[in-house]
Amino acid sequence: MNDAFRTVAQKVSEFLDMTLVPEPVAIRTLTLDMLWEQHEQIEAEYTGVYLLAKSPVTAHCLLVLNPATTTYVLTQLLGAQASEERTFDETTLSALGELGNIAMTTLLNTLAEHIGIAMYPTPPVIMVDMLGAILNVIAVSVGAVETSFPVLQTTLVEQQRALAIQVWVFPE
Repeated sequence: MNDAFRTVAQKVSEFLDMTLVPEPVAIRTLTLDMLWEQHEQIEAEYTGVYLLAKSPVTAHCLLVLNPATTTYVLTQLLGAQASEERTFDETTLSALGELGNIAMTTLLNTLAEHIGIAMYPTPPVIMVDMLGAILNVIAVSVGAVETSFPVLQTTLVEQQRALAIQVWVFPE
């Protein structure tokens, strides 16, 4: 599993021209309350990039970027200073969608190779909202409002700038 996330870190690093290192992958069962308790800034605005993967196994895949990381990523991708007040226009959404495509299709393809199945991702959906709202949308999608659900999670970290991209996979 860690190899798959290392491959994701490598591809995203190449795309963003920075060095990202994945933290060890956590595989656990959570409730929605437990998911929210992991984050101190549940009401802060974050950016989420969501893909649904369909195959014999369905998985909800999510990249989560805090505001500083979103600003830095957009600056890297768009070649201009992106302010934290930046409007999420078509170009910005496209850049974030491409980041999600690269990260999540790399992960899904690597996992699919290991288990011998094909996985088919949907186009990415960009969400800019409170972190709690983003996580709630995903939890509701997996039917986990009242129950527990499995999750694979890691964070891709760029040490020099203290940037982090969270990678979440919620299999059904």
